[in-house]
Amino acid sequence: MVLLAVQCPSCEASSFRELLEFGTGYSSRVCEVCGLNFLAPVPTDEDLKVMYASFEQSYPSRDIVDSENDFVAFARDRFSFVTERVDKSKEGRLLEIGSSYGLFLNLFKETPWEVHGVEPSVLPASFSKQDLALKNVQNCMLDEADFGQKGFDVICSFHVIEHLRNPKKMLLTARKLLKNDGRLFIATPNLIELETNIIHYFFLRHGLHLMQCTPRTLESMLRRCGFEMVSCRQEEDRPAECGSMIVEAKKSSYGGVGSPAEYEYALKFCRKMQKMKRRLSEKFAGWAEGGLDVAVYGAGVHTRGLLELLDEEGLAISVQTIYDDNPAKVGGRLCDIPVKAFREDRLGDIDLIVVSSLAAEKQIIDRLEGIVNGENVKIFGIYRDIVV
Repeated sequence: MVLLAVQCPSCEASSFRELLEFGTGYSSRVCEVCGLNFLAPVPTDEDLKVMYASFEQSYPSRDIVDSENDFVAFARDRFSFVTERVDKSKEGRLLEIGSSYGLFLNLFKETPWEVHGVEPSVLPASFSKQDLALKNVQNCMLDEADFGQKGFDVICSFHVIEHLRNPKKMLLTARKLLKNDGRLFIATPNLIELETNIIHYFFLRHGLHLMQCTPRTLESMLRRCGFEMVSCRQEEDRPAECGSMIVEAKKSSYGGVGSPAEYEYALKFCRKMQKMKRRLSEKFAGWAEGGLDVAVYGAGVHTRGLLELLDEEGLAISVQTIYDDNPAKVGGRLCDIPVKAFREDRLGDIDLIVVSSLAAEKQIIDRLEGIVNGENVKIFGIYRDIVV
């Protein structure tokens, strides 16, 4: 992978402070001009395209559409946020940039709206087209998509902008596609409220979250791209995307202004990240010292982030087995640890199971606790019991 030196993605200043280094060559910086927190260096556009083409969460189909799944709950929340501000009973044209599994777009099926999605990852795009029958989802990057000549009344992009090397390019493209009286809706982590958790650690360590905004730094970027922020509110706190904000913006006729440097938010977040690492390390070190056999349930990116964090602390050896529901994962290895199907007759070899899941932790814990009831096996949730 080629890594490129980077200026501030918002104001393009080259004056910054280094805050936190990761073992993969990335470091967290804060711009001394506008206050944006961003990662450097960054992958090329081509590397990001390849990376996201194969990116997927480790969820069986039943969990993706489970009504209690955090991602489904967020889709409902965002649907409410959007339809409180635009009339869902009238015909309109909507585009979601980064439509993932299509859960948000699927909620418009009972409305007269014509919905489109663009999603670079193969499996989520296929799921939205095949399982949810969303015919207007394109599996490509935004600049490769063809939407015809009509503009859009609404453009949405939920937890995409922080993954982009050039977020202003996406905003400027959205401005061209949006009708003059249209609305732009964006959700992204809010650095002021952001919780330090495994998935944020994983995304930073691997160059997936390339920036983290506060409301003011996001507003500054929107202004630079010809938008005016109309409203901003904090999203519901859920483990999947805790500490995120959702904003509404409209086209404006003026350019942007800088926002003040907000070092303290970036400093606070990095300190909390270190604290989270210590808390997890202490818990796993105690289990290792006690000679306990530990398994982790879930073989997705969340578990990979957990194991890499433990590896940095010399504790990855404390995990012996990974369980997963997905047949495609079983028989493989994650961070050189075997992935097995969960079987009740193997419980005698395990002292405790750590549930490592981004959005389905509660469902998995409830299922496991029903199975191990009466057995001498303890169940720990990353967010329920450890990172609190």
